[in-house]
Amino acid sequence: MIILDVETFYTNLIYHEKDLAIVFRYSRANIYSYHALIGSLEINSKLNQIPIFVPTPDIFFSEIDRLLSIESFSRIIIGLSIHTFQLQENIEVIQQINQHPQRGKIIIIAGGPHPSARPEDLLKIGADFI
Repeated sequence: MIILDVETFYTNLIYHEKDLAIVFRYSRANIYSYHALIGSLEINSKLNQIPIFVPTPDIFFSEIDRLLSIESFSRIIIGLSIHTFQLQENIEVIQQINQHPQRGKIIIIAGGPHPSARPEDLLKIGADFI
């Protein structure tokens, strides 16, 4: 099981990445979670320079393509906040990300109530970190 340790994650990945972006998949049910996450990133002096994008589900995958191809980010961190009632939808999202031709440039972090209680559900389908 891979549980995210923020300091280790920062030291081993973010510190070394020059063209990094964070993408949160917009969901009305999770908007307050994203507000808290974005706020914590903005006040952290090590992380506040990373661009953050919050595309709606209808443009989520085209935004990933745009960020990797047109904007030329070398790595994208995708953050998914997941309640149990959203599990199936997010399984499909993770499966689609896993099929992306540039999957090696994408890191999937799953958080929220369901991954906190049952991390193995998301790790076994392809989330990189909980």
